[in-house]
Amino acid sequence: MLGQTRSSSTACNTRRPVTRRGTRWGAILAVMVALVTAFAVAAVAGVIGRSPVTGPLQTLTHVGPTPDLTAVANALSLRHKSLTTLVTVRPGLALTRPVEISIGYYSPAANNRITQYYVASTGNRFLYNDREGDGRPRQMRMDITLRQDTPGGGGHTFAVTWQVNLDPLYDVTISPLKFTLVNDCDSWPTRDSEIRFQWYSPDSPHHLNYSFSTGKLNPITINQFKWSRAEVSASANLRMPAVGFWESDTGSVGAVLPTPPKVNLVPGKSGTVKGNRQAMIGGPCVANFEYPITYQLRWYPYLEASPPAATAFGWTNLITSANTTEPVGTRLGNAEDAIGGNNIRDIVTNAQVKVRPDNLACQACHITGGSRPAWDARSQTKAQFCGRVMAFNGASKPQILKNLFNNWGSRGCPD
Repeated sequence: MLGQTRSSSTACNTRRPVTRRGTRWGAILAVMVALVTAFAVAAVAGVIGRSPVTGPLQTLTHVGPTPDLTAVANALSLRHKSLTTLVTVRPGLALTRPVEISIGYYSPAANNRITQYYVASTGNRFLYNDREGDGRPRQMRMDITLRQDTPGGGGHTFAVTWQVNLDPLYDVTISPLKFTLVNDCDSWPTRDSEIRFQWYSPDSPHHLNYSFSTGKLNPITINQFKWSRAEVSASANLRMPAVGFWESDTGSVGAVLPTPPKVNLVPGKSGTVKGNRQAMIGGPCVANFEYPITYQLRWYPYLEASPPAATAFGWTNLITSANTTEPVGTRLGNAEDAIGGNNIRDIVTNAQVKVRPDNLACQACHITGGSRPAWDARSQTKAQFCGRVMAFNGASKPQILKNLFNNWGSRGCPD
């Protein structure tokens, strides 16, 4: 067709006479070339186009063998996040005969197919979660076949192919680390070893440290070691923690750091990480360490709309980076806990949850007989705390807590 178009242009340059019939056929030829070109561009875009992590796939123009198949093909849209894909077909199409929609899913982890007939009243919704597989990013091909029977038997089909880049997302939680000396570092058998424990957390380019005294076979729990983050991707290049320690008692000079981590945090499997280290300075002494780590693969059943209110943070629903823009994954000051991974009830009432920069639980101050006995944090109900949450605006509290409490109160204090 393109060669014929160039030949026609050459004929015009030689100024041959143009008849009315030639003009008519030239116009028809130009329209056909434009349609074929547009269809080819759209088809290529449909095959190699990369959609964003969330949001609809770019609008495509499809021309099927029947008006009904054309209408359904152009009513398709796609959203995806993590390993979840959602294909929807908008409602309200006036079809003359039923149209079958069949979607094949093909990835390195699994193959599957879902088939539905078009429903004009509600439209269609194809929700599919690819298998976890090795937990790494992968590409999935989606072959969509539309079929419509004809009154006399037989039928017409039309195919659309999309390629989707899937990036599995995990909620990752690292629990406190247990440290146990196998033998004493100090040369004096009656003295405890003065330990300087150091580590790199997954998202920190700088080492963290914690000092304590201990003897051999006496387990020490290091709460500051714990870490959590929602929606972690392998492409984020976060690393597994790296740990080390040294004996800082008399005779120990200087300090060295543990080797920065090199192993990716994601993908990974839930379990307990165990290991041992020799003191980098002092000793010689050896310590065992262990810490649990959990991975929760994220699914997204509501990609076409805002998540239901139940998934927003609240009195019992956890605060995560997925439901607030506040930096809740970072600990404040000397706090043992990050705000993320806790709910408002535990922040207010649980003595073990310490998210304030001074590393105190709320009930350390707000308790009967305490420094601020106006109310007792230990026994607060959701209704009681909702009634006083706006009073925190004028209090000397971290701004991030004020923002979260105000957000919760403005939404009617949901669970």
